[in-house]
Amino acid sequence: MIFGRLFLLPGVQQILAYRKSRIIQIPDEIVYLSNQIGVEIKKLRIAEGLCNAYVIGGAIVLGKNLLEKLNLAEILAVIAHELAHKKGKHIPLRLVIMIPFLALAMYSWSRLYSPIFFTESFTQIVLTVMVNIGLLAFMLVTMIVPNWILEFKADRTAAKFAGKENIKSALLKLVDKENYEEPSETHPSVSERIKRIDKLQICT
Repeated sequence: MIFGRLFLLPGVQQILAYRKSRIIQIPDEIVYLSNQIGVEIKKLRIAEGLCNAYVIGGAIVLGKNLLEKLNLAEILAVIAHELAHKKGKHIPLRLVIMIPFLALAMYSWSRLYSPIFFTESFTQIVLTVMVNIGLLAFMLVTMIVPNWILEFKADRTAAKFAGKENIKSALLKLVDKENYEEPSETHPSVSERIKRIDKLQICT
């Protein structure tokens, strides 16, 4: 995933990378960028074996592999993207957006007819599994549009404070060619993101 996968909570991989990461002094360029955007960074951590970036609390985590692929201007663009998520409170916003969808899904499940399969206890297990799978699939699908909108907003912030060409080149360096046109449930495709960035009218 290009930049942090933010849906409900940071993924297991991100949590493990955070715990194994090391703290380094925050460079002046990053301090200046965070002040410009209006987000305080308390810690900067470097994670081995990670080609990604994300924010947890007041700390920003940069994968060492990401740092090796990008130049300074591109790194700042990625950081600006992640700081935009934090400033916009995108994780709490996603949770708020999810509430009506979740309520609708749970109400729909409660109205379904529940036949008995073999025994009542076995039926309860089957229905629990079905409900959990159904809710997960439902939430992933319904959150695609809100997730993509928030990613576009973060890209706009990165373009404004770190330069359109820098966020574009960072995206191109971090995506595999075969995944260039592939979106996910949390992120639009890189090709679509670059098209949107090209169309931005940035006022400095």
